[in-house]
Amino acid sequence: MSALDRRVLGAVTLLMMVEPQQIRDREWLAERFVQVAIFAHGFDPDSPPDADVRTIQDFARARMDPILTTALGLFVRIAEDLQQRSTPYGMDDAKGILASYVGDLDAPPA
Repeated sequence: MSALDRRVLGAVTLLMMVEPQQIRDREWLAERFVQVAIFAHGFDPDSPPDADVRTIQDFARARMDPILTTALGLFVRIAEDLQQRSTPYGMDDAKGILASYVGDLDAPPA
């Protein structure tokens, strides 16, 4: 998995953790995937040139299904990891576990 894939995977998984009720909504997932991909590629979401649009379309066609499938599995894994803790936990704990799997989400794009 490339650094770009990991960055998109981490951000999509984080969005799933923030809005878990949306996980079954395929349209919501697709919209979030595209928004994250635009950011991860470093493109301007407000005025993308045609080449940027094609790049995102190609990336989504090739990588959306495998990344969303992996994100769902990672979401479940993080929930399991949190449930094994004997102390109370919160979103910061979940983010820490996520970072241990995919890397630092706050790092600038490569």
